[in-house]
Amino acid sequence: MSAPATGVRKVSSLFQITRFAVLGFGVVYGAVHARTLKNKAEEHDHQVAYDYKLRLIKEAKEAWVKKNTPVSSGTYDFEDPNFDAESWAASLE
Repeated sequence: MSAPATGVRKVSSLFQITRFAVLGFGVVYGAVHARTLKNKAEEHDHQVAYDYKLRLIKEAKEAWVKKNTPVSSGTYDFEDPNFDAESWAASLE
């Protein structure tokens, strides 16, 4: 009497090698792609931080210029410590 067939088939060696080679390629590709995405994200974060700092510097410069420019509205306050006599004399000419 022979043993009943269990339905197990022998898979060729070429198929197994190909399957594991493709699996290994997928793992390597995934690791390389993840590293690339991580580097791009870090570069983007650095660029965003740099742009934010540039915007703050620009705003500070604009505020400083606005604070330190004399107002030439036609009326001059001679008691003001920031009074500019040269601009007053130039306005008379």
